[in-house]
Amino acid sequence: MIYNFFAVLFLFFMLVTLHNDIKANERLFQSLRLSAAVDYATEGAFLMSLETGDLGLSYQDMRNVIINPDNTLETFKYILALSYDMGISRETIRMLDNYITSAVLAVNDGYYIAELVEDKENHDGSGGIYVLKWGLKKPYVIRYNDSGQEDPNGHRYVAYSLVSQDWVYMEQSGNTLIQDSGDSFFQLREKWGIFPSREPRERILAKANELISNDINFVIQERNKMYDRIGNRDFVYLPSSVTSSGINEVSRPSLLVTLAGVDFAGPEKLEAHSVGGFTIADKVRVIAFRENGQKYYAYEGQIPPNAPIVIDRFFNTIDEAALQGYHPHVQYLANPKRSR
Repeated sequence: MIYNFFAVLFLFFMLVTLHNDIKANERLFQSLRLSAAVDYATEGAFLMSLETGDLGLSYQDMRNVIINPDNTLETFKYILALSYDMGISRETIRMLDNYITSAVLAVNDGYYIAELVEDKENHDGSGGIYVLKWGLKKPYVIRYNDSGQEDPNGHRYVAYSLVSQDWVYMEQSGNTLIQDSGDSFFQLREKWGIFPSREPRERILAKANELISNDINFVIQERNKMYDRIGNRDFVYLPSSVTSSGINEVSRPSLLVTLAGVDFAGPEKLEAHSVGGFTIADKVRVIAFRENGQKYYAYEGQIPPNAPIVIDRFFNTIDEAALQGYHPHVQYLANPKRSR
């Protein structure tokens, strides 16, 4: 009888342990599934924002990238709903707004933050129905004082671009609004005595990421208060440069979406934040050339300027070059690729 008692007790302990393991594994699986679904939805939404027919997400010149925010949020919600076999309806799309804690679309000359606004087109007339929409585009602004030094209380404003030296200057002088623009930091320094920093590009990126982080975290706090989620702490951190942990700064057009309190992804509510983010990348072409009568290929920027070669054509991938009879040039391929 004593042996049977301990055997039943041990069996009960094993069943409880097995039950907890199954729940933990199910929770982990649903978290990973949600993370993958958010990534797919973010990628699809970002592709929708690109005004181009090329889905490779690679560009020769970042200044020529055109981002259109129209339908970006709707595309994200459609793909997320389809990932969980939810029907596409007005009610489903509105329901998903409850879980999106923040969304930001950064473009070359500013960024959009998703905000809750009253739906005046699709409600039944009773009012009080809110949907997630992009707000007005906010520029990457740094304020300066009269001496041209950066000052958070300064009355001189300069809006910058993420990828070029374009700038817009504004100053309120009495009842007169002074406005100017240019395409080089030298012009800004010569005309208005602004930009004493030795590393203007780094400072612009740092300020842009600071502005985006502050706005995202403010939106998250307000949404958490509205839906009583996980306290009201800050969540998103965007560094001013690439960190040792691999966290990247926003330095080119990008889309970032965060979700929390998801209860449609399984039997339990997922309180952990889910983040999806995508950005564009420079396009590095494959150069097909002939050297000493032999056909070779290497990436753009790997071939020395004085190399005795004859360039035949360009390819998008090394597979395309290999299919056309070109061979890898081991010496040139060992050189670092050009980065911008």
